[in-house]
Amino acid sequence: MVRSLILRETLGAIFIIAAGSLLHFTYALSGEQAWVAVFSATSESVWEHLKLAFWPGLAWALALAAPDRAAWRAVWLGRTAQLVVAPAAIAVGYYAYTAMLGEHRLVLDLLLFVLAIALGQAAFVAIRLGRRPPRGAPAAALALLAGLTLAFSTLSFFPPDLPLFEEPTHADP
Repeated sequence: MVRSLILRETLGAIFIIAAGSLLHFTYALSGEQAWVAVFSATSESVWEHLKLAFWPGLAWALALAAPDRAAWRAVWLGRTAQLVVAPAAIAVGYYAYTAMLGEHRLVLDLLLFVLAIALGQAAFVAIRLGRRPPRGAPAAALALLAGLTLAFSTLSFFPPDLPLFEEPTHADP
């Protein structure tokens, strides 16, 4: 089971990276259709790049939703962790490296995206292979997942006045 789970989640990482990379361009390619903005990056802000990890990750999670009632708790707790860890790693990593270097670098953004997806998948595997979660944990995780889905669905249209939602002032030439 461990090997097949790790293989499946490695394939998931490849899918999420590929789909997220494509979603970087779909808004512009759609002629800036509003419905595409829900799933795609509409600017170069950090927030828009978090969506590139979240939506393909959610698609992967839903595609593999476990019909096995016994595993339900660990699966959805793990999937929620995956969908929190990957975007959080992107945000923390981006602000950390730009604070250290004083500038934004495309190659580091790309490496950070791949690393963040790998960390998210690893979080899922660790939870899935761990002990059975406490009874209330999956419900709390699903509530968090619902909140994240709502945030990623709406905040591109109504962004708060926070640095996370602003485009970087310095980009690669």
